[in-house]
Amino acid sequence: MDSKAEFRKKFLTLRRDIVDRTIKDKAVLDKLLVLSKFKNAKKIFCYVNTGGEVDTKGIFEYCIGNKIEIWMPVILNNGNMCGVKAEKTVDIKYFSPTTCLFIDKNKYLEFDMIITPLVAVDIQKNRLGRGGGYYDKFLSKLSVPFTSIGLAYDEQVSSEYLPAEAHDMPLDIIITPTKVIK
Repeated sequence: MDSKAEFRKKFLTLRRDIVDRTIKDKAVLDKLLVLSKFKNAKKIFCYVNTGGEVDTKGIFEYCIGNKIEIWMPVILNNGNMCGVKAEKTVDIKYFSPTTCLFIDKNKYLEFDMIITPLVAVDIQKNRLGRGGGYYDKFLSKLSVPFTSIGLAYDEQVSSEYLPAEAHDMPLDIIITPTKVIK
């Protein structure tokens, strides 16, 4: 297996068949909440889960309840991504497409942490997304250092190296129900 499309198909099938999601989602959240990088973050950008991804509702609830600024993605018609700030849990939803609400011309906000969705990840922390390139483009435009974290089920961690291109941005940390890979 060597193409991104083949890996994506394989891991989307694996992800679809994952059982005990509620228990696994809680284990991932518990591991995230005790990370010092998370505890020290003041501004976080986090995906809103869809299509079998690790549930992020608990992250939003924790951040909003503890006055940590948290933003969610907006996918634009032009293939770019930006975001909106979540003020309360009823705000949490998948946005697409709409106008960009936080970009002021070419100025991007600065985040301490970006929590990214993924289809699969390997032990080198190469992330395979859904194929739109939204996160790679978005991350490449951020100029201030940040920590990128991928949330995954153990079944999504590939023992094979995933194909990576020059524009693909590897993750800093991967969290699964059973481990934290730094």
